[in-house]
Amino acid sequence: DIAGVDPALPAVTHRPAAEQMSLSLEYAGGWLLRLRRMICGVPPEGEYERSYEESRFIRYALTWYLALVPALVFLMLRFLKVSTPLAAASALGYVCSVAALGRYTGQDLIKGAFALPLLAGFLCAYAASLRCRYRGRKLACAAGALCAAGAVISWDAAQFTIGLLALMEIVRALFTGKVSTKRRDFFLLTHIALTLIAVTIPYHRAHGFIFSPTMLLLLPGAWLLNMMPEKQRRFTQIAVLAILAAVSW
Repeated sequence: DIAGVDPALPAVTHRPAAEQMSLSLEYAGGWLLRLRRMICGVPPEGEYERSYEESRFIRYALTWYLALVPALVFLMLRFLKVSTPLAAASALGYVCSVAALGRYTGQDLIKGAFALPLLAGFLCAYAASLRCRYRGRKLACAAGALCAAGAVISWDAAQFTIGLLALMEIVRALFTGKVSTKRRDFFLLTHIALTLIAVTIPYHRAHGFIFSPTMLLLLPGAWLLNMMPEKQRRFTQIAVLAILAAVSW
């Protein structure tokens, strides 16, 4: 069990692996290998953990999975009413970027690579929630919450992207003085999903994810500021934000 205590690490025998690191990439890779072995059989003895074919299979699978990112970038920009040529150019710009070529080609089995399509899906769902109506907006909010949860489970640093988007919403609400039920619903559902992650996933529970600025200040601020009544709205928003900042401090 990869989530249990690792006897090869005597200094942390009191801590199972599930509390020391996020394990989504490991589980996804393990399930893929099980599926491959059901179809192709188990590698010969002596190659159980050093099979070139299985290593290549996992890397190809991650590469195809990462290919979702430029497609989601394109969709996000189209939802934001960016023209098709500019959206396509932006997606191509990501493909040719230093970060994509250096870290996210699928050849390196890293947690950030596994979380990146989920983060792109989160941003795409946010853009869709602003443009879609009724049922489409509800589906976009649900998809955004699921992608946010999956990204944070896969890679705890994903919270910075989510928190940055929430911070941008706080700034927008404060400077414009306008509320948005679409944005309120999206960030509220995302906050609920990440709260469930914070109290159920061993790694996030052990590291106090629920007490992070993203959970205590940014996400609640993003949806609370969109619930303020019109009367004295600016004052109420600033007061709520000050209370959240004091609590998170």
